[in-house]
Amino acid sequence: MRARVSALGRHFVLVLTSTLVALLIAEGICRILIPAWSPPTADRRFWTHDELLGWAHRPHHEGDFEHPDFSVKVAINSDGLRDREYERTRVSQKKRVLVLGDSFAWGFGVDRKGIFCEILEDRYPDTEFINAGVSGYGTDQQLLYYRERGAFYRPDVVLVLFHENDIVNNCHPHQYNYNKPRFVIRDGELVLTNVPVPNPTLRQRALAWIFARTHFVRMLTAVSREVWWRMTDSGSVETPQEDDPGMATTRMLFLRLKEAVERDGARLVVVTVPAEEATRLFMGKTLAEAEIPHLALDDAFAAASEPLYFENDDHWNPAGHRIVAATTEGFLLDLGILP
Repeated sequence: MRARVSALGRHFVLVLTSTLVALLIAEGICRILIPAWSPPTADRRFWTHDELLGWAHRPHHEGDFEHPDFSVKVAINSDGLRDREYERTRVSQKKRVLVLGDSFAWGFGVDRKGIFCEILEDRYPDTEFINAGVSGYGTDQQLLYYRERGAFYRPDVVLVLFHENDIVNNCHPHQYNYNKPRFVIRDGELVLTNVPVPNPTLRQRALAWIFARTHFVRMLTAVSREVWWRMTDSGSVETPQEDDPGMATTRMLFLRLKEAVERDGARLVVVTVPAEEATRLFMGKTLAEAEIPHLALDDAFAAASEPLYFENDDHWNPAGHRIVAATTEGFLLDLGILP
């Protein structure tokens, strides 16, 4: 009996060792041959748990953001923004635009001065563009951020940079292995749930570590999760359709954000990242009905003659941010927000 147990133990150790060696070899091959699988999560090292928003930037945190396509410096200011310091009390006659968004607004992969809103601030020194973008934020977190923190800047304009994955973010209590707030619709009203946001579980922390430091294992985990979601119908990574509940939530979130912004005497405008047709139609209809000025970037990107995205990552490169700055500039000029 002991001999059999001992043999099973040796067999287990052999299988475990072989598996670990195979994973290490696969990881090494992927790091060399498939740079596109490089973890796109280094921005999360600047995060800290936030009981209202799920995660937020750690004030005064600085570091390098390394990727096969770029190497940039990141510095977070005292208010948790990837931007210079701004006085909360308005001390000048400069116009203020508060920018809300996710990793595209945050400036994933580009130097701070290369972010579209920084380019606009340099062009229009009498207008302050305050970048409150945080990677991974959905419209729900942007609404909460504005109401509880962003409004203190007393902006004249709130510009939301919308990405279609915000629709998925808006209907989940956790994203990117972090817990987050969630609004649900009850009796025709938005109701905030999952606040205070709980700290990440041990499983979430382990997955976050894997996703931030591995190539092959990260992709294997992501593919396995997607297959599981499809098999169990417990989630979706596809473009939401018109009857998707996330769209109803997103529609109401924009209405509540407009109400909050206008109550403070400011104006809400929205810029949408190029998206699938279903999302374009939904956002165009939603924002038109709400009378929210809207700029879709699809045509400007389609007309571009140079690459606007990184080679191994689907975020805008510096040329992409320049296109966004130029297109947004025209949009804001037409609205009379600039100069």
